[in-house]
Amino acid sequence: MGAKLTAKGRATRSRIVEGAAEVLREKGVATATLEDVMARTSTSKSQLFHYFPAGKDELLLAVARFEADQVIEDQQPELGRLDSWEAWERWRDVVVERYEAQGDTCPLGSLFLQVGRSTISILLSTGRSTHLRAALDQGIEDLRRAAPPLS
Repeated sequence: MGAKLTAKGRATRSRIVEGAAEVLREKGVATATLEDVMARTSTSKSQLFHYFPAGKDELLLAVARFEADQVIEDQQPELGRLDSWEAWERWRDVVVERYEAQGDTCPLGSLFLQVGRSTISILLSTGRSTHLRAALDQGIEDLRRAAPPLS
């Protein structure tokens, strides 16, 4: 969506994306319809196409971005503080705990398996892999700086 949105417009668009994410997790991409999203989000077809003029594909990409953002957000603040081995272990534990709790239903993975794309290619297309890679690169650099020199 190229036009600048008002605060109300941003809230409506966010409500549509979050509602669509819930519908897609529950029903799957193959069976979810725009009508399901409209019912969940209390929006009209004209509102959907106002915020997503390219239709379902554009909405799916917005949901992918939302889910990718959730993956990164779920790893904070640990992901942003990878400056010691203990910090890396805390981050690992948070990630493992999160994914053990959600079981076999990774929203991002499920979405892309159904769409027929790999999670990596979707992360790349959403631009969110850059954030994850930058955080990991920064953590490695912080760890190197914190390490005592080899003698």
